[in-house]
Amino acid sequence: MLFKDKTIFITGASRGIGKAIALRLAKEGANIVVAAKSTTENPKLGGTIFSAAKEIEAAGGKALPVQCDIRDELQIEIAVQK
Repeated sequence: MLFKDKTIFITGASRGIGKAIALRLAKEGANIVVAAKSTTENPKLGGTIFSAAKEIEAAGGKALPVQCDIRDELQIEIAVQK
């Protein structure tokens, strides 16, 4: 397993392509930092950093949900420190 015990920082991981990548890597035992803005669910879009983290852990990975708006450099620095 190429990604076992590797830590992967994925922006936009609460839904869509980012979440799909996170779930695939979780199946290989990766540690995933779920970096996205969504902490509350939007009924039209679904998904939050917390719901994605649960799915990642159910798929076999470890997850760290971190709220982060990648348009804000300070938020990126804080997310990376976590």
